[in-house]
Amino acid sequence: MRYSTPPTRKINEYTYLYEYGEEKDWEVLRYDPKSEQAVISYLRPRGFTLGDLRSEVKKKEKEISSYQPSQEDFFYEIKAQRMLGKEKVIEIRTGVELGIPAEDIWLEAMLLDSGIVKALISQQVERAKKKYRISLQIWISLLLRRVRFYLTTRAHLFSSTVSETNSSRFERNIQNLSSP
Repeated sequence: MRYSTPPTRKINEYTYLYEYGEEKDWEVLRYDPKSEQAVISYLRPRGFTLGDLRSEVKKKEKEISSYQPSQEDFFYEIKAQRMLGKEKVIEIRTGVELGIPAEDIWLEAMLLDSGIVKALISQQVERAKKKYRISLQIWISLLLRRVRFYLTTRAHLFSSTVSETNSSRFERNIQNLSSP
């Protein structure tokens, strides 16, 4: 996942600072090149309480009902596919990001108020279901683009030429597979 906000300062080769708002809200992005994973955390760790978690989960619960994913949510994946898709496999994330944050307060919540954790996972599942449909549409669109490219550049490999009619029929069949 790409962070949509540009950093304000580079700390080192793999660490960036985001100095937006009050200092208590500043964030640090740490990238691990070996795992190709990035972690975003507050510059100064916050002392959340179970009450804070409950409030945060309730707030997000209200937001999830109006959440509607769009192709802009996959901007970087689409751009990467267009730029590098011929040489590399580009992962299109479906939005399935389930789990609790690896912070002490969440471990405490698992023991003392599992309802908070259940609500968080339920929200993640709802968001994933909403993102899955649009990511499937994007994936199929990119697949069709690849198939069309392959058919047009490799037509000489086939004993008969590929006609536009056959290509269109193939495209319709693929689109029918993706329809609900």
